[in-house]
Amino acid sequence: MLKSALLALLLAGVSAQQSDLPESKGYEAKRSALLAEISGALSREESQQQLAFCPDASTTIEINQCAATEFTKTDLNYRHLLIALFKLVRLDDSPESRSKQVSRSLDQGDAAWVTYRQKSCTALFESYQGGTAATSAALQCKQALTWSHMKELADTFDVLRQS
Repeated sequence: MLKSALLALLLAGVSAQQSDLPESKGYEAKRSALLAEISGALSREESQQQLAFCPDASTTIEINQCAATEFTKTDLNYRHLLIALFKLVRLDDSPESRSKQVSRSLDQGDAAWVTYRQKSCTALFESYQGGTAATSAALQCKQALTWSHMKELADTFDVLRQS
């Protein structure tokens, strides 16, 4: 759904030719800055994913605290990517643009994805039946799903970047 919405945006002309926009240099500068923000969020998260998971944590409490910290970093990178993507989608706010519809679809898709992530990781948590590893497993689930989703958005981002 997200890819379809963003592809519709491209087809609708959000990636207009420079001559189509009155302030094309300003548009291109903003677009470049947003693309850099998206790349930065992806790069930061990719670097984080290369690190060993909580190598210094040895107790359940330390592992849970570390897992929470790691997920918070991933979620922050995800939010930076998503905010930049929303801004990129809304960059062309001309009357003939479909940016509002695409932005609304992107927002709805994100809300559905967050619900999916929460329910999936809650199911994993519940499968531990109160065991001490339940919290860290759920946090690792959320981190893994968030990184996976960021990569999905990166595929879409590649389409936008090439426009």
